[in-house]
This record gives sequence, structure tokens and C-alpha cells, in this order.
Amino acid sequence: MSWLTVPDDTATAELERLTEPWRSRGERVPPVIGVLKRSPRAFEAVLELNYALAFGASSLGRRREELIAMYVSALNDCFFCLATHARYLEHAWTASELEYSSLIAELTSLAPRLRHGDEEALARLAALPGLENGEAELLRFVNELSRAPENTRGTDHARLRAVGYSEAEILDVVLISACFAFMNRLACGTGVALEVSKHAAAARLFGQKALDEHVAWAARSAKDE
Repeated sequence: MSWLTVPDDTATAELERLTEPWRSRGERVPPVIGVLKRSPRAFEAVLELNYALAFGASSLGRRREELIAMYVSALNDCFFCLATHARYLEHAWTASELEYSSLIAELTSLAPRLRHGDEEALARLAALPGLENGEAELLRFVNELSRAPENTRGTDHARLRAVGYSEAEILDVVLISACFAFMNRLACGTGVALEVSKHAAAARLFGQKALDEHVAWAARSAKDE
């Protein structure tokens, strides 16, 4: 579901080619990619960018890719991407299920404060449950880059190097953060809603109230404003 009318997969020969991988698996094109069907060049380019930076393609590994995606989505208040990548991160999580649930709860409660530059909330990042070596510094950098990119400095890179990140990994942190800032705005700007099949998992992770608010937001139309 989105606020745009999305063409069928086979509406044109080009769309038929682009959507064939999903149809061959008996799947639907992910909704945040599907909204790009009216711009096939963008469809292909955005898809290739995601494949280059996510799904384990980066130097960071799937866990840290999804940690960044989830955190950026929380900062941008994009529930579709937050819920989607929280589930992906859950599958890549190596600590206990209880730690993961605690991470989700704390990150969700901190996000509104982090969006407004609350220093106490920022300090809490280091205490999030289940983080591995260097991931607290990673999130601090992603926070700065997402909230106030003009405030990033070479010293931020020095701190990341000090906890073990290579230059290739730092570049991937920047690329993934920027990519998901874009994906968040693509989803929010076109009214992409979480698929019904994912509602139960989203309610389990974020609560029924958060899910209901997302569904109500997605159901709005221009005439409701």
C-alpha cells in the first residue's frame, strides 16, 4: 500500500524485466521499491544501490548493516523501515533474544530524544544491550551524520579507527547511513505501509500502539488534511 497508484509488474516490457526476479520466486516486489515502477531507471538504480550496500554486501557484515539501517530509521521516525530492518537485524543477532528485545525497547524510547540532540540520551547509546566492540562508537557517528552532517569531523573517523574500523568500513558506514536516510524519505514521502503479513512481528517488537499509529498514518489521504 502507498499513496501512489503502482503499475502492475507486467504493465510494460521494461517493468516485466525488472520485476522478473520476484515473480520467478512467487514473491511481490518490496513496496518501497515498488513505488518506483513509474520511474524504471530509478527502480533499477535504487535496487542496485541497496544490493551494493546491504544484505551482507558491505565490509561491515549483515548485523552492522541492519543496526545502522534500524538506527537511522528510528532517528527519521520511519516506522516502515524501522520495523522492516528490526526484523532483519533480529535474524542476524548473535546475543540473546532478551537482549535484543531490550535493545529495541531502549532504542525506541531514546529515538525522540536523540532526534533533538539530547546529550544524556546520546550517552546512553554506549549502554545499549547486546552491542559488540566498537558498535557504540559506530552509533554515535551515525547519530551525528544523520542529525547534523555539517558537524562531522575528521576526529570522528579517528575515534572509529581507534576502536578497530578500517577506512573501507568507515566509508561503508557513511554510505549505508546516507542510503537509509534516502530510503526513509522515499517510504515516508510516498506513504509506503508495512505489509499486513508483517504486522504481528512489528507489534511484538514495538507494541500495538506504534503499529496502529503507522496504519492510521498510511491510511490518510490529501483530502484528510
